[in-house]
Amino acid sequence: MENWLPEMKITEKGKDQFLAHLILSADSPWFRGHFPGKPILPAVAIIFIVLLLLRKAMKKQDLYLKAIPRSRIRGILLPGEEIEVHCKIKEQSSEQDPGFLVTFQVNRDGQRVGDGKMEIEERGVI
Repeated sequence: MENWLPEMKITEKGKDQFLAHLILSADSPWFRGHFPGKPILPAVAIIFIVLLLLRKAMKKQDLYLKAIPRSRIRGILLPGEEIEVHCKIKEQSSEQDPGFLVTFQVNRDGQRVGDGKMEIEERGVI
């Protein structure tokens, strides 16, 4: 089975935020075909990585992406690079629309390369 997931380590964790570090493996399938000869990490991979980190930090495997109100990629991420992801989590208090609003920032060498907001919902096993 191919390894789509980078090695992720949550280095700091608070009640409603965390900081994680990971290395983008050069042999990850994310880089295949995007782009041949000049691989870069697709933006969708960043969103997926943030979702996986949320599941790990919150110890909830039933978290799913509901919406992406804002996402901005400001730089290119290459195979083998180390990045840090900082997330702030705010629980939505509406009974009709429960879930979490997550603000995230992705840095490489102290420079922001991406950020955004995601709406996450918790679903039970179907």
